[in-house]
Amino acid sequence: MNTSNSQEYYNEFFETFFEKGWFLSIQKIYDLRNEHIFGGELLLRVGLKGSHLDNSRFFPEVCNDERYINVSLRILDLIKESIKSKQFAFPERTFINATPAEINNLQIFTSLNELGTLFKENQKTLVVELSESFKKSDYLGYSKEIVELAKSGIELAVDDYGKGDLDYEIYKELDLTFVKIDKSLSTGNLHRKMVKSLVEFCASEGIICIAEGIETVDVVNELKLNGINYGQGFYLDKPKSILFPQD
Repeated sequence: MNTSNSQEYYNEFFETFFEKGWFLSIQKIYDLRNEHIFGGELLLRVGLKGSHLDNSRFFPEVCNDERYINVSLRILDLIKESIKSKQFAFPERTFINATPAEINNLQIFTSLNELGTLFKENQKTLVVELSESFKKSDYLGYSKEIVELAKSGIELAVDDYGKGDLDYEIYKELDLTFVKIDKSLSTGNLHRKMVKSLVEFCASEGIICIAEGIETVDVVNELKLNGINYGQGFYLDKPKSILFPQD
């Protein structure tokens, strides 16, 4: 898809975001051993509540459109405003997504650092998720900047494990706290060899594995048998709307 065609394709996303509105939902992440809340992931919803767009139609490619930088800044500004006045809305650990293009943008990088400091001041932790939907080469150019985020109290996670080409060496380089396993690996029959290798590596490095897309109790039980003790998904919690720009 060339630049002009991609911009035309994403017009629906940006027009909806800037003209009709957007909000943020949160989905809780659980400790599967005791069913306690471990954290939660903030999720972007574009459009009106009850009729928002299906993000899977646009992500992750839409993040490479230059207009997405303004979307990211609006989201970060809302979270910064809210952590000051609505601390109760955020769990102990709050996960948000960031793409290579966002981390490579000085405004967003600065805003993320500010947000990490605000969370720390409120006795909470911000976790930045780096999606494996992007290529290893997308991250190598500024791995130092990614690690720099930790100085603001931010913890790092790789999202969508199993979808991309990131490897264990870059996991070490980024000093990860979490790896989130993509739904395609953590539902139904687990890809046992791949998951076992990841669990063993994470255990040796002190990294916590979190399974995504959990929809049944059978999956919960199998995950625990395979040494994965944290997860999120519709079986555990359905996303709930919590932050609106007009509030």
